[in-house]
Amino acid sequence: MMNTPSNQPWDEDVAALAQGMSSELCARIVARHGAMVTAACRRILGDQGLAEDAMQETFVLLVRKAARLPKGTSLGGWLYHAACRTALNHQRTAMRRKIRESSPDAAAATLPSPPAQDWAALEPQLDAAMLALPPRQRDLVVQCYFENQPQRAAARVLGISESVASRELAAAIEALRRFFAGRGAAPAAAALVALLTTQAANAATPVATATVTGAMMKAAGTLAPQAAMTLLPVLSMKVTVIVLAGLLLAGAAVYDLASSDSSLRSWTGEEKTAGRPEISAGTAGADSRRHPPASSADAKARLLAEGKDIWARPVKFDRLIWENVVTGTPLTAGSETILQMFRASGIMISKTALEKLLAALPPGNSSHGERIDFFNAAMQAWIDEAPREATAWAYHVSVAMGDKSLSEINTIMYMTMAAARRNLAAWEAFLEAAPDPRIAAYGRVWMQVADDPGIIWSRSKEAGISQDAIHTYARHLIAKGRPDDALRVLLGSPDQTFKDRGVMGLVSKLPAEALLQLAGREFAGEQGLSNFLRAAAGAPGADYAQGAAFALKSTEPQGYENQHMEWSKKAAGRLYEQWLKHDPAAAISQVMSSGNADYLELFMQQVMHGSQLDEAWMLRTLAGAEGKQRDKALAALYRAESAGDPLKTLQRITASEAIEDQINAAKPVLAVWTRRFPKEAAAWLDGLAPAPDLELVATIASEWVDTDPVEAVAFARQRGLGLAHGFSTALAFGIRNQPESSISTVLQPYRSEAQYNRLVALTAGYRLPNDPQAAFEFIGRHGSAGWQSVVVDETIRYFKNEDSRAEDFAGALPRLDLAGIEPARLVSLAGLYAHSLDGHGALKEALAWTLKLPPQAAPAARSQIITGSDLSDSQKRSMVSNWVQGHLVNAEERAQLQQMLQAKAQTATGGH
Repeated sequence: MMNTPSNQPWDEDVAALAQGMSSELCARIVARHGAMVTAACRRILGDQGLAEDAMQETFVLLVRKAARLPKGTSLGGWLYHAACRTALNHQRTAMRRKIRESSPDAAAATLPSPPAQDWAALEPQLDAAMLALPPRQRDLVVQCYFENQPQRAAARVLGISESVASRELAAAIEALRRFFAGRGAAPAAAALVALLTTQAANAATPVATATVTGAMMKAAGTLAPQAAMTLLPVLSMKVTVIVLAGLLLAGAAVYDLASSDSSLRSWTGEEKTAGRPEISAGTAGADSRRHPPASSADAKARLLAEGKDIWARPVKFDRLIWENVVTGTPLTAGSETILQMFRASGIMISKTALEKLLAALPPGNSSHGERIDFFNAAMQAWIDEAPREATAWAYHVSVAMGDKSLSEINTIMYMTMAAARRNLAAWEAFLEAAPDPRIAAYGRVWMQVADDPGIIWSRSKEAGISQDAIHTYARHLIAKGRPDDALRVLLGSPDQTFKDRGVMGLVSKLPAEALLQLAGREFAGEQGLSNFLRAAAGAPGADYAQGAAFALKSTEPQGYENQHMEWSKKAAGRLYEQWLKHDPAAAISQVMSSGNADYLELFMQQVMHGSQLDEAWMLRTLAGAEGKQRDKALAALYRAESAGDPLKTLQRITASEAIEDQINAAKPVLAVWTRRFPKEAAAWLDGLAPAPDLELVATIASEWVDTDPVEAVAFARQRGLGLAHGFSTALAFGIRNQPESSISTVLQPYRSEAQYNRLVALTAGYRLPNDPQAAFEFIGRHGSAGWQSVVVDETIRYFKNEDSRAEDFAGALPRLDLAGIEPARLVSLAGLYAHSLDGHGALKEALAWTLKLPPQAAPAARSQIITGSDLSDSQKRSMVSNWVQGHLVNAEERAQLQQMLQAKAQTATGGH
């Protein structure tokens, strides 16, 4: 739908904000900009509920910054940039999936009608393209296309002529078009304008103006930092909801859903439903005509009462307790300990089912993937035992975490169908008693989908099941379902990116004929993917090198989720199998040059399992390779030969005359061994002569600390390892979620080491990433003298690594006693902080921050900010000049800074 233009210029809102807040002003701003802000957040976060939270935080941020917005600010442009930054910060912190809602309205008749697939190709890249534009061009695109304002009004807000605005808009469209063309999409300029105008600011749901206005007014009545911080727990909870879809249950709740005896008896058949035999999962269908309701009115009334009782049971919400269940408790802790932690979180799995799952685990400590698989299986076991209680648990957890769309309950729904059919009358009554009518609609759809997964897309529209929930279902089918069912659901998605990624998860399961059909039909327009599918099928003429490079893209940090990376690895294994048949020398050369250890492992497994190649061939092929690369390849070959047995692999490595650096070759093998059997790995190391190398000691200690920090520290100290060789970082991360008293015990032996304060600071940063004040207090309790200096260094490191914690920690630093900090380090930090804030129009905030620095550092910090900032824009120079004139009492410094600004002006104007 095209956005309706306003007849009034919106720069009046910037002026009004400077005068103070009112509910009418807040409501007007939200009504004008809310849809655009929500749409930007939704594109980045891929979830409407999360987008609404980020949208609200953006408007609260506006309250905090309102008084300092310079004249001429484009409010729409400022809000768009702030929304993108807010959403990207949350995405980076939570490592969120990028799954976008895609239900755009039709274009207006006055514009070219762009095909829906054009928008699907552009939408995932839109915000990256927008953020690459110069600020003024970005502001113009936001005002004229996202918010459909006349060019004249936009030009007046930005203080430029209409002709300049027209030229800048044309330049912006051309820059966007080139951006998209470089990434495989090349819309014409007119079509791109149509897409931006009709699609870019569409919100999935109407903006809750009253709710956001209330949050803004509340923020206006309190200190801004406090207002912003009150939203963080809510956002953290929403991020946890998304994890629920990935782990099935990685939410956070202490929830008493213990089944009553009568409820469980009726479910399991100990107390039969009156007048109705049980229906087995093998014969049950989805159609209500095949499963009539209970014939007895009394029986149905009893089942309805049971259902209402289950829905009504209370919830206690505690995110940290459940996170500890998932990540903190080792699966070797014993069935009683794990059972009690499950039940404390409301998951009432039986002891028999839990012990059966634990008995199926491989010996030793479990890997991260095995832990996730275990908790998935535990949730499924509970669902099979008590589907109604499990569904109610998921509903209450979702509500407690702010999931207004109830999308996460669908994650449980499709897992309950087999169990629900055992007593369909009880299930139907339970759905009828649900506190939200959407739940019954969801349940009916999933019962039909259990028989025919391919109908999910058509049925979901009438029930209101979100695309996010269906994509989660598709992932479930890709991992555990029949490949043909998974493919039907996958190909029905309107999200081309999701289809491209999802098919990688099926490559290892589909026959060659199916891969070739997909390459030639559904993915014929995706050149890289089509070639990869043909190569994996062993098709003549396929480019194996390009196919391998396509799979390796999954190792890039931006734009790929962890699950897609795993899918791509499995798919690459099939490609390597085919490539080794055609050109093994070219295959090993490509794998070696990639430098990717995971793909090297995959390749060597195929060498051992699917070819006649051996170590002698490998040595001949790698004769000209650099020594370190050759060592890695041989170590991977030995692991494949030993079928992953770490002891045999290490024996091969230490006995090999071909490996030059046995220490480095042994480290990754020793790390894998330690994760499962740390004591056995330590015993092997102690058996080496002479004394074990400290790098190998650090390798074992760094892995061991995740499962048993006390044992790991004792092992490290007994063998002379301090905080060197990266152990301090591993130790800090490993103890971050421990009780503070336990952390204090672990830290104590290191107090005399030079790196002790950094260890404490690292621990605080991992433990309290969103609360710098609490992190500083933690460091103050456990650090030794001079810890403030380490905090400054860590904050500088955050900026250099583009860490999302950087701005928050820097902003809070002046609360500390910085008098003993070397001025040069504070000046360096000031430059980094200013550069970051300037990226979203908040340079004045950095200048104001310098007023809180010690007097020996503050003047140089201000000089650094002005010297290092891009002040080619006259309005920005004027803003800085006004700040300098109004805030500095020292006339000499004021004059020096004004001279610097004049020099900047002369440079910007070419000396004129």
